[in-house]
Amino acid sequence: MAKKFELALFYEAEADDLEIAFNFDREHYSDLPRTLAVYPDRRDRKLVFPGVELNREKELFEEICRKQRKKLVEKHGCKIKSRLHSFLWRRMYGGDGHMPVLRVLGPLPPKTAKAVEKKWKSYLEYLGGSMKAGNVYLAPDNMVGFGPSHRRFKPYSRPILISDIDTATNRVKFIPFSTRLSLIDEKRDLLFDVGHQGPALDRNISPAVENFPYEFATRTRTALRISAQNSVSIDKFLQSVLHPMGALRPQALDFIRSQTQEG
Repeated sequence: MAKKFELALFYEAEADDLEIAFNFDREHYSDLPRTLAVYPDRRDRKLVFPGVELNREKELFEEICRKQRKKLVEKHGCKIKSRLHSFLWRRMYGGDGHMPVLRVLGPLPPKTAKAVEKKWKSYLEYLGGSMKAGNVYLAPDNMVGFGPSHRRFKPYSRPILISDIDTATNRVKFIPFSTRLSLIDEKRDLLFDVGHQGPALDRNISPAVENFPYEFATRTRTALRISAQNSVSIDKFLQSVLHPMGALRPQALDFIRSQTQEG
């Protein structure tokens, strides 16, 4: 007979490694199931924190160090047994038909669960400290919608801009960035192009261009998809986003808000 137990706030589970995202395009996968730390939500959502066996999965961790910021990964993570579980690898699943098949292993030991929960609360406070309109966060792709159509979520993350916070309704509005310029709405979206010559934020240019060299938009031309503004609760926002990346200049935020009001 299977042993029955009450699930703690954090518990262990496992899933097929191919079903689990680390919020970047990774090359290394395991034939073994991926062990996870899971935080259940009262609305049938689950926060899934993948674990990496540091002694056994050296190639995967080296790839993580190349493609993510190692200091952030380790700073905002915790050790569970011989595994590192970083909060930067987590995703919220549920409600969108993309829940991986989880096999519950059991609750974390009370002392371990308490330590993980303490670090998780500290991380949420860190995220909340930068939560204001005009700031940019890195977010898992499955947090972002681009309109009414259902799309296949990507394993990587993308920048999003907080356009407004309404504390009265407990909602955050945010706008995703995208490098798929073929889908740009020329009347409303904003193109970030550090090579642009001429005035920025000119309404006579379609799409309008911002040429300020933001760190998150310097590698390639990137669209701020104002036409795809999202809205979520403050709690869901903080539980989902990965880390703050910087901020837009006030003039750009004013321009973006004028575009959302017009739309």
